[in-house]
Amino acid sequence: MERIVNQFRSLFEVSSERLRNPLLFSFFISLLIINWKSVLILLFSESSIEKRIFFVEDNYLNIYTSLVVPLLIALVYTFLQDLFMRIVEKVTYREINKRREIKNQHLLDKIGRKFERDKKELKFENQKSELLREQNINLQIDNYKKEISNLQEKNAQLNKRNEEHLKKIEEAQKENARLFSIANNAEWKNLFENGEEFHGQFALIINHKNKIGTNDILAELSSYIEKETNGTIEYTGWDPLENKGGFMVNYKFKGDRDRNEVQELINIYLESNNFKLPNSVRKNG
Repeated sequence: MERIVNQFRSLFEVSSERLRNPLLFSFFISLLIINWKSVLILLFSESSIEKRIFFVEDNYLNIYTSLVVPLLIALVYTFLQDLFMRIVEKVTYREINKRREIKNQHLLDKIGRKFERDKKELKFENQKSELLREQNINLQIDNYKKEISNLQEKNAQLNKRNEEHLKKIEEAQKENARLFSIANNAEWKNLFENGEEFHGQFALIINHKNKIGTNDILAELSSYIEKETNGTIEYTGWDPLENKGGFMVNYKFKGDRDRNEVQELINIYLESNNFKLPNSVRKNG
């Protein structure tokens, strides 16, 4: 038994190269399938090999099962295999494409639905943002209106206070004017009756080109001061100025003018008559 199996195995190994031919391979497979009973009997029967061969020849072997039918099957299978495979591939390709189209269509539908949903969400978000922006603008406008209203109220209050202050100022000015008029009349009356008296001094520079003496200058100055002030001026003494050709004259004034006014009149007279003063004039009271 093992010897027969080994012989078949050797036969298969020797014939492997030849069986790679599609026609021979198809014929061999068809022969085995059609004569499967003969093969089983030859391989696994317990009788002697001679009896098995004779039994197979008598009961199973004939021209049809041994040659015609396997050859026809091999020819049909070999020559129609490509057509069959093409048909299978075409049908398979068509089904695959159909499934792919369906899948792509489902994917497109899913993408389209997602796009529409995202579009609606985006539109909703834009509307929401626009609404929030309008609300913020309206809120800002309301705040500005409130601020303007508050400012207007404060402005009205300030204007009212200013008017009240102006009225008080006007009243105070009127009262001050009245009091000042009363006091001024009393002061002028007191000045005219008693007069104001103070002492001062000024520097007198003698200009020899004018050929006017010191006494004449002082007399003219007294006339000028008395005319401008309706007061009286009296010279109480003078001291010579070193290296300046003049005197520091002391005087006493009595009238309704103050010291600054009288001193300014003296300066104007001396400057207009070219009796120039030094840069600083010492005043004593």
